[in-house]
Amino acid sequence: MNVVKVDLSAKLTGAGIQRAITALRDRRALHAEMAREAVALTQDYLLSRTNHATAERLGAKPTGFYSRISKTVRGDATADAARIRMPRTTGLGRAFHSVVIRPGPGKMFLTIPACARTYGKTAGDFAGQLAFVQKIDKRTPMLVFKDTGEVAFWLRRLVKQEQNRALLPSDRAYADHVSGVAEIYLSDLLES
Repeated sequence: MNVVKVDLSAKLTGAGIQRAITALRDRRALHAEMAREAVALTQDYLLSRTNHATAERLGAKPTGFYSRISKTVRGDATADAARIRMPRTTGLGRAFHSVVIRPGPGKMFLTIPACARTYGKTAGDFAGQLAFVQKIDKRTPMLVFKDTGEVAFWLRRLVKQEQNRALLPSDRAYADHVSGVAEIYLSDLLES
């Protein structure tokens, strides 16, 4: 758990002090404001991502993935904490730990796009156009386009993605941002 330090410089009044004391006894409103701002920071960070290494390597157009998942970030607050939450399906948990991805039920392989034409798509988007091929070394199963023989998807039984803390703002960025929110919140109470 991160602790936020707040520096206050406000004109103090008796009523302002009483409002601040009341707000600090039940910090739900303060934490709700902190959570709301942490969500905004996270969404802005995701929207500003310009690293599309796979799309660039394949000569493909980025899919807008980070823009879509930025909309799924939510915040919640209790008297004890402010939190941000993201669905597991976003893959953002990888900011904190490595992940292993396996095929879903009834599937043998994951399909990894091998060219610009297949980037951001599934094998199902090319029904009837693909053929399964396995090289002689039996280590490289793939789906190729029937008409050209071009590799469409590499097939993998699992994919391990290493932790990448840069997927989300740093702990320091979060702490600095919500510290500012807390300072404004409490200063407003003290000066009102």
